[in-house]
Amino acid sequence: MVIGGTALCALGQVAVTAPLGLRIVDVLTGAAFVAAAVAGVDTERFRRWSVLAFLAGAAWFLASAVPGLVFGWRAAMAVAVLAFPTGRLAGRATWFAVAAAGAVSIPGVGLRPAAVVATAIMVATAASVTAPEPRVPGIRVGAGAALASGLIWPLFAGRLWEQQPTSSLLAALGNGLLLMAAGAVLWWGVVRVPSTRGVDALVVEFDTADPVIRALEDPRGLDPAGHASRQLALELVEANQALQTALDLHVLAVGDSQRRLLETADIERRRLAARLDDDLRPMLDHIDQLLTHSQETEVDPTLRAMVCAARGEVAACGTELADLARGLHPSGLRTHGLAAALADLGRGTSMPVEVSAPIGRYGDVQEAAVWFVCAEALANVHKHAGASKAAISVAEDNGWLQIAVDDDGVGGAGVLPGGGLAGLRDRLRALGGDLRVESGAAGGTRLQGRLPCVA
Repeated sequence: MVIGGTALCALGQVAVTAPLGLRIVDVLTGAAFVAAAVAGVDTERFRRWSVLAFLAGAAWFLASAVPGLVFGWRAAMAVAVLAFPTGRLAGRATWFAVAAAGAVSIPGVGLRPAAVVATAIMVATAASVTAPEPRVPGIRVGAGAALASGLIWPLFAGRLWEQQPTSSLLAALGNGLLLMAAGAVLWWGVVRVPSTRGVDALVVEFDTADPVIRALEDPRGLDPAGHASRQLALELVEANQALQTALDLHVLAVGDSQRRLLETADIERRRLAARLDDDLRPMLDHIDQLLTHSQETEVDPTLRAMVCAARGEVAACGTELADLARGLHPSGLRTHGLAAALADLGRGTSMPVEVSAPIGRYGDVQEAAVWFVCAEALANVHKHAGASKAAISVAEDNGWLQIAVDDDGVGGAGVLPGGGLAGLRDRLRALGGDLRVESGAAGGTRLQGRLPCVA
């Protein structure tokens, strides 16, 4: 459509007195550059250059329509030829050639044979010695030679057929045909240069979601070296995919293993705590009963004092046993649930503790993890914070158990390697959660954790 519309405009503008053949050549010359521009506009590699090629074609048509721009095409075509295929001028020789072409585009200078010949030589030389890409010099040399020949052909034709009435017609026809050849060579370069590209045409893109491999142009147009590189890249992508899949499976296996170990450890904790409560506690109670009977029936004051002391030791042992059992796994958590166990934990501290927790039940592993986080946090508050009060908050939010323990102590707390909070963070992470501590120098600490809840 672009070429057809431009051609119709040109046909209407070219002088009607000109022979039909000359008018057709005029249209085809400009159309060759426009066609090259259209061929490359959809390709990232040629998109910038396509603008220059289109301007060269437009300048040719304007030169046919506007007498004052009769030589305006010279600079535009020189830029289109010398900037192929990147759309950028590279090298000092190229810039000098473009400057010379711009000078001979001015009507007064463009009629000077010496200036035109010098410009043609500079264009041909720049096209030969300066190439922005190593695989396109043939296209540039061919187009540069055609353009240079088109510049000097009218001078040659005027000398050769100086006395012939058709000399001006031959000069115009030859000029148009040579410039049309330059445009055709550029069009051929746009269409065929991708087939000569090799390894430099290949781009490998890695994406964790969808690894892909593609060529800047059609992969079928790569040369043998490019095909070999593409095959190696494909193998690399496949190996990367296999490695990523294996890594993902390994991570899942490690996570499942950590969870199973945690569940097994909690089961053993509960079993051991139950044995302490069910087996050792009754034994201590029985010993205390025997000592009480002995204390009541013994008449010797010395023995009565010794029995009384023994009863005190048994009581202390019972207290330590209860603390040990609660540290292994709180019995209230098994029987009454998370909210009751946290309330009991808060009452067992020496400071006021406000407790807020849901009354529903969750998985044994989840409830134990929440309880141990809160217990460790309160133990740290008691030992290090010097706080006057604390608060425990547990809430369910979009499938997550959100944990928060706040105190008004001196602050400065953190998760230290090998510390109790580090172990709790590892526990939460094994369950798919996390733990962090916010504590400023101004005082106060907030411990926050979360883990997926299983009701």
